[in-house]
Amino acid sequence: SWALAENSGRKAVLFNPYSLEAHFYLGRIYLSGNYPELAREELSAALQLAPCSDTVANNLAIACHRLNQLKEAEKYYRYSLQLNPNRPETYNNLGFLYLEEGKKETALFYLKKARQMEKIYPER
Repeated sequence: SWALAENSGRKAVLFNPYSLEAHFYLGRIYLSGNYPELAREELSAALQLAPCSDTVANNLAIACHRLNQLKEAEKYYRYSLQLNPNRPETYNNLGFLYLEEGKKETALFYLKKARQMEKIYPER
């Protein structure tokens, strides 16, 4: 159950507050339970522990996006792409962010890029 996963994640963070994995997975658990503010806290901690993780940066952007912190979300999506320009899901997420902001041309660019990337990396 979600509650069991969340409890285990909190225990892991308490056991080792310097564990990237503990903060990351607890952040993902909070995202899955629709607790983006708690996810943002855990994923921020994870990014401090692993500043070169495009996966953590993308997930932190998702949390910010869900909180309607669009400038922060854009910053972390772009940072994720800086670290790894081969992530179609990040292009897709950034495209939807721009769509929400009414920037249709920019959104279309990123959504098309995501689609092209998915053709290149079909296993994702």
